[in-house]
Amino acid sequence: MPDLTPEIIAAVLIVALALVVLTIRMAQANAKREAGVAESEVPARGQDDPIKERLRRYPNLQSALGQGWLEREVKVHPAKSRYALARWLRIDRYEARLEMLERLLTMFKSAPGMGERRRRIRTDPKALIDTVVELHVAAWLTQNTIRFEMTKVGADFRVELADGAILPIEATTPRHAMWFDDLFTRFTYIKRTSGLSARWGFYAEDVPVREADEDSSRGVVTTARIDDFLPDDIAEAILDGIVEETLTKIAALESGASTGATGFTLARPDVGLRAEWWNDGSGYLSGATGARTPLVWGPWAEIRDAARSKVEESKQLPPGQTSALLVGTNQLDNGDLGYWADWVESVEDKWVPIKWADIPEHIKYVILYKVSWGLLEPQCALLLI
Repeated sequence: MPDLTPEIIAAVLIVALALVVLTIRMAQANAKREAGVAESEVPARGQDDPIKERLRRYPNLQSALGQGWLEREVKVHPAKSRYALARWLRIDRYEARLEMLERLLTMFKSAPGMGERRRRIRTDPKALIDTVVELHVAAWLTQNTIRFEMTKVGADFRVELADGAILPIEATTPRHAMWFDDLFTRFTYIKRTSGLSARWGFYAEDVPVREADEDSSRGVVTTARIDDFLPDDIAEAILDGIVEETLTKIAALESGASTGATGFTLARPDVGLRAEWWNDGSGYLSGATGARTPLVWGPWAEIRDAARSKVEESKQLPPGQTSALLVGTNQLDNGDLGYWADWVESVEDKWVPIKWADIPEHIKYVILYKVSWGLLEPQCALLLI
């Protein structure tokens, strides 16, 4: 096959994936919209819109989830459910997420591999953001008239380039992004239904050392979030414990059993979490990683590890053909982009020792992609060559 030059790939992908500056304002605007939903909206106390009634508004999502899923979820406390969709369907003004997912399911209803993607949404709570990213990218390719195929086996996409060559693209979502979004929706639901305010974050100074990392100039990795180092069953157990403790302490506040206290602090040093809850009538909610979290090389380590996994373990990007790795999330922020822009320009950073030689040589491109809930354009995107 013809060599894939930077000029070819840039032309086919319409350069948009490399023009970070043009998408920063969009990222900031969407962040403000998200903040308005997650931090300042306090619904009147009382019953939520019933999940069954709300799901009827999204027929393709309803069909994908099925009646069995619905009957199970109506019996589970929304904050305790492992399905973020159970909370999306109950949190007022999360409609943008549901509308986007419905639109994507409609666009690709009969596409190859959609049966597997619908099954994932229904049966695998952790696969929701991954699936949204894949479908959002497919919609972006469609909207920009780029010929591609969603596959059943191997890489997620086979994209046709300008010279007729085929570029396999495999999408992946960092686990810590999924866990962070999951916890954020749990706390959002609890905040909305309790009327309390909350401020929470992951603080590096509270986190135990997990393991050595080959790229850390300091010799160790401390991770201030529920992240890729934790097996899924352990991370799920941690989330369950956080929610149970939070609900128990809120119940004590409401019953007066807390001896006059108006708030409490929940601390989980095993993941660096500190969450403060109090009752001041404002319904405030803020969630973020701690300001002193030192993992500036974190995104690089995720790309390195994902690339190896896709080649050596899942074999979705087998050697022998030029390929691309797409790292997609709904949480990439402008600070991350600043680091990536420096790396692309080869600006040295002692804290971010990039070793491109560690990436399998047939992975020639890395695409960073952030989903925008409101439109079919990447909220911010960056193509690394």
